Amino acid sequence: MSAQTPSLPLTATERLDDEFYYGYRTIITHDEQGRAVYSYKPLTLDDFLDPEEGDLFMQGTLHNEDTDALKSIFRYLYRNDPTTAVFSDLKILWGIKGLSRPAPDVMVIPNVKEPAKPRPAFDVSLEGTRPRFILEVVSPRYREPDRDKKVAIYEQARVEEYFIIDSWLEEAEVSYEVVGYCLRDNLYIEIPPNEQGWVFSEVNQVWVGVSEDRKKFLVVDPRTDQPILPAEKRAEAEAARAEAEAARAEAETARARAEAARAEAEATRARAEAAARQQAEARAAELEIKLRELEARYQAQSQQPDEE
Repeated sequence: MSAQTPSLPLTATERLDDEFYYGYRTIITHDEQGRAVYSYKPLTLDDFLDPEEGDLFMQGTLHNEDTDALKSIFRYLYRNDPTTAVFSDLKILWGIKGLSRPAPDVMVIPNVKEPAKPRPAFDVSLEGTRPRFILEVVSPRYREPDRDKKVAIYEQARVEEYFIIDSWLEEAEVSYEVVGYCLRDNLYIEIPPNEQGWVFSEVNQVWVGVSEDRKKFLVVDPRTDQPILPAEKRAEAEAARAEAEAARAEAETARARAEAARAEAEATRARAEAAARQQAEARAAELEIKLRELEARYQAQSQQPDEE
């Protein structure tokens, strides 16, 4: 579970070295004058599997960005289902004695009565429902608990599907991998990927996979074969689509104007040709009349007798 980093005294900041490799827990006491005194307890992998409110784990910016994107994607997926909740970084109280209670990066829970209600944790017994799908984004420091110990935890808690998105580093480049488990006879079996390395989630009816170069993860809707975008990317795509539509409309308007101009030019040329033809015909008729007059005069003259 994450929290706002407190304003640490300089000496405390300097102490955040290897001792605080996994993170720290802020402990506040008060001195005799009632002033707050801060101390910092280093966190362990056991704390990661069963965190307390306010624990700050060193996850890194990539993990936070990926988790935010996935949370946005799954919330969009269930936007028309008011009873399915998508939570992030919320501790689960299983009601199972001795079972660790993590705070998953993303979890999908059906039949939630008040999804928008603030919760310090999700109490399975009180809520009367449990997660059907959990997804963890693996940070290098927590690879072992995410890929090993949490498999056993979620299996014992009867979570139908557990997916892992792991961002390995290869020559300082991110390379994503997706692994999925589904519950069969109360035991997890690994879901076989397709030829692209994508894993299908029966719970969510989506593919979870990676791009061809493995530098991006994807959540793909099989009905459209298109990736579902997080809110920010979706807004960018909508803006680009609107801009493209406006450009197409402008092009159509320009084309219509050009067609109208061509039609007007054709009409003008036709009128000019008709006027020229009329003038030519009128001139020809005039010349024809004059020619007939000349012929009649010539004929009249030729019929007069010669004077002796």
